[in-house]
Amino acid sequence: MKPYIGIAGVTTRQQAKAITGQFYSNAVGAGGNGHYGLMGYCLTSEMINGHDDRVDPRYIKLDDLNVLYFKQPFGRNAIHYSPHPEAPDDYFTSDLYSIFMGKGSEIYKSGAGMVLQINRAFNVSPDLLANIKDAEEGMLPALEIIFQVGPERITDMTPGELVARLDPYSKNISAILLDSSFGTGRKMNVQSFAPYIKALEKVFPDKILVFAGGLNPENAAAQVSALGQLTTRPFSIDVESGVRNEGDELDLYKTEAFIQRAAEEFERLYHSPIVSVPHSTLG
Repeated sequence: MKPYIGIAGVTTRQQAKAITGQFYSNAVGAGGNGHYGLMGYCLTSEMINGHDDRVDPRYIKLDDLNVLYFKQPFGRNAIHYSPHPEAPDDYFTSDLYSIFMGKGSEIYKSGAGMVLQINRAFNVSPDLLANIKDAEEGMLPALEIIFQVGPERITDMTPGELVARLDPYSKNISAILLDSSFGTGRKMNVQSFAPYIKALEKVFPDKILVFAGGLNPENAAAQVSALGQLTTRPFSIDVESGVRNEGDELDLYKTEAFIQRAAEEFERLYHSPIVSVPHSTLG
């Protein structure tokens, strides 16, 4: 997995197509040496199993995930999945099957959605994740997993405790997301992340670090710059609340401004152009 600029809460093909164009216009590519664009589609276990029929502008219904089949050469797709904290393990397995391989779904087979962000990921056991990713018998061995560490874990755990808690999962995840907001718009305190970043980079040098929390077009450049002073390698960012309008709908003017300012700051930090290169496996 390469570092990325993420836009979460995409729900329609029109939005996906527009954001793909914004990635392209700002030279955020799916290949090359720089960041790629990642579009996040949010859904919960309750929604998958018919226990939550709300209409929410941030969430997509299981039956509407065919939006991912739209060819997006300059952006990748990620399912942002929230498991129920009290559900047994077989619910998790069943949910992933429904998303990626169920009736009418070609998401995994087509390569359209090969990234899974697990929100509140400690609710899933390390053994279950290992079974899903098993190279010979696993259901989704090629899946790239973003492991979300929510705000309560960052405040309640020391850096050493967090590393120890993550260690059993480490073989089966591609990225670690430090999220101080969980979709509420609460701004991250970059300096408070410093000891966690140091510990995570030391123990997990092969994992992409991702940061979220209160990002928006106005502070994107400043926050990326501040985070860049704390890390030893390129990192990812993800935005949700900061690119929505008063009706909580995705605002495409805001997504374009966010992508532009973040991409410019990443290019300045790493002195490497972010090149747009189509990738044949993208959906």
